[in-house]
Amino acid sequence: MTALNKLNIAMVVRSFSTNGGLELYTHKLVEGLLERGHTVKVICEVSNTLLESDNLSFHYLPAPAAGSPKDKRLNHYFEAASRALGQAGPFDLVHTQHLPVSGADVVTFHNHSVHRLYKVGKRWENLVNWTKFQLLSRYRLRDEYDQLLLNEGKCLVFSAKVCRDDFYDNYNISESKPSVIAYPGSTLAESVVQEKNIFETVKDLGQAQGASSELAGREPFTFLFVGRGYRKKGLDVLLSACHNLRKQGKLFHLIVAGISLRPLDKLRLKAMDLTGLVTYLGFRKDMDAVYKQGMAIVLPSRVEPFGMTALQGMLKGLTPIVSRVSGVSEIVGETGLVLEDHLDAKELAKQMEYLMADRKRCAAMGEAARLRAQELTWDKTVGDTLKAYEIALQNRTNKSSQAIEKGSLNDQVQSKSPN
Repeated sequence: MTALNKLNIAMVVRSFSTNGGLELYTHKLVEGLLERGHTVKVICEVSNTLLESDNLSFHYLPAPAAGSPKDKRLNHYFEAASRALGQAGPFDLVHTQHLPVSGADVVTFHNHSVHRLYKVGKRWENLVNWTKFQLLSRYRLRDEYDQLLLNEGKCLVFSAKVCRDDFYDNYNISESKPSVIAYPGSTLAESVVQEKNIFETVKDLGQAQGASSELAGREPFTFLFVGRGYRKKGLDVLLSACHNLRKQGKLFHLIVAGISLRPLDKLRLKAMDLTGLVTYLGFRKDMDAVYKQGMAIVLPSRVEPFGMTALQGMLKGLTPIVSRVSGVSEIVGETGLVLEDHLDAKELAKQMEYLMADRKRCAAMGEAARLRAQELTWDKTVGDTLKAYEIALQNRTNKSSQAIEKGSLNDQVQSKSPN
């Protein structure tokens, strides 16, 4: 690959901020492009950033009508973003972060395909999701827009191989279609808001949620779960594993960040005899403090294109337990444990017990995980994305040359044709 000239890039994303995996990924990518001297115009609906540069500008999309259903919003973003490219351009290169748009040179896929949803759950879950795909227009429309991005993109970018394989297999994409794996970096965004001390928060919440007297004055092994999806992220499997450990008389503490305790959750914990052993923190911005509470981070996801929370936990020295279907399993290696069957709560309980049985071994694995996470930098993410830019620009040049040659050949044929 040769060094790229300074490019004028359109970065298409719905929200430009550091809140959320896709958003943090995009923000860090734009930071890196600006540091390399490229010019970036972010085409988005909303932005919440402190990033400033003479080479950074914004073009805002109109918001969809309040209360619009998902299919209407998808169509709105496609039309608005496609129109914005013509209004804000021209650009040397158009890069979309999985937002439907016409005319993208590079596409980064942050979510799995809709087909993935009915292939990785329990039988009844797969049946429900397959039925949704057949009956609900928003699933079919998402499928159509993904196909458009796959077809139009001159180079495709994925955050992990498992996500790439999902799209290539489900859409029968030829292996000749160029793609790049650009793993995310491990560092978190700077925390702007200082929240209540997490130590006090865990203590207070534990008391409010009925903390078990068994935990009083003792330091149980603490697992951490970070995510906002009960089934997609595998919290249901994790709680079942905790229930198995509880029946064995094991002492532990599970901290759940990203989900608030609801009445249904209280009933579920009571039924599983887990009241007081599980603390729900709700949504947190001060994630650095959250990660400090755990000894291991557990992510038994059904659907996980990568799993940045597990990687960030690794950076803080937490030993990871992740499902094989998650992208982060590709980089864990010997620094953690991989759950081969993401629906197997008994096997997950065994892996959790394995870490609990030897804290020194767990700490050593956590240190190895920290060193492994340090290898994944946002600078490398930007470098891999620039490779995709080179491929896309080269493919566009080649197609233009082929079109010119074809046109020239047609002219020659026409000139030799009898009048």
